[in-house]
Amino acid sequence: MDVPKGRDGAEAANQLVVLLAAVRLPAHQADLVVTLNTPIVIHPASSAAADAGAGQQQGHARAPALFAAMLRSLAIVDYGLFG
Repeated sequence: MDVPKGRDGAEAANQLVVLLAAVRLPAHQADLVVTLNTPIVIHPASSAAADAGAGQQQGHARAPALFAAMLRSLAIVDYGLFG
């Protein structure tokens, strides 16, 4: 997906993978949405290029495993957040 960025302009769009999970907590009548965004290609005109470097990125290949680990390690410390 090309992501236009307001401050950098549409011509500086990056390509990225967005992983999303909705975790239902029926006992609390609540849902958690967990996301992980990782770049595939960073456009040279993007402000992200200064930090991550422009061009093809490699981190997206590890994103599914990282996301799975994030979900496995998810822990709710304070259920008071849910009312």
